[in-house]
Order: sequence, then structure tokens, then C-alpha cells
Amino acid sequence: MKRLGIDEKIRPKLVVWKTPFPEFARTSEAQLAITQSMDILVSPRYELVGPLPAALQDFEAFTWGAGVSASARHPVAARALIDFLVTPFAAAVIRKRGMEPGASTQ
Repeated sequence: MKRLGIDEKIRPKLVVWKTPFPEFARTSEAQLAITQSMDILVSPRYELVGPLPAALQDFEAFTWGAGVSASARHPVAARALIDFLVTPFAAAVIRKRGMEPGASTQ
């Protein structure tokens, strides 16, 4: 809010929560919430209006890796799941959940 130049005006109404957003959303009477998109999407009390402008974003990178154990009972199925997770279909699901998929390192 400081970057927008409105921090002094909103400070009297600002509430910083110390609980996970879903808990806050269940108990709060706030009319506006700013948090990660994926938190808002799972809260029935709030509607995601859209992302903040890119200049105001603080992006967090979540990385994950996948591998198939040498002793896997179903290595072909495990590899198929890993291959699926980098498809455009999976990317669309990730976006729908409020996250932005990154580049594959395959």
C-alpha cells in the first residue's frame, strides 16, 4: 500500500492477521482482503477480483521435484503422472487454483 501512496489513509482500517487466511476468512468481517490468490479462491466468503498490478506483486516461487523410485511397483504409471504434471492441461488447473506454473526443467 506504501507503493500506491495510500498506506497512511488505510492504516486506521488495516487489520493484519496472524492466522492462516482460511481461518481469518471464516471469522473476519473484513470487506477487502489482500493475500495470495490461491487463498482467496478456496474461501467461500471472498471473491477473487484479480491480481494486484505486477509492479506491486511479491512473487513466491514454489518448486517441486518428482522421481520414480528404483523399487517402484508401478514405474510406468509413476512416470506417466510426472509427465502429466507438466502438460498444458495440468498448467490450466494450476492457474485455476491461483498459481502460475513455471518452466519445466525436464
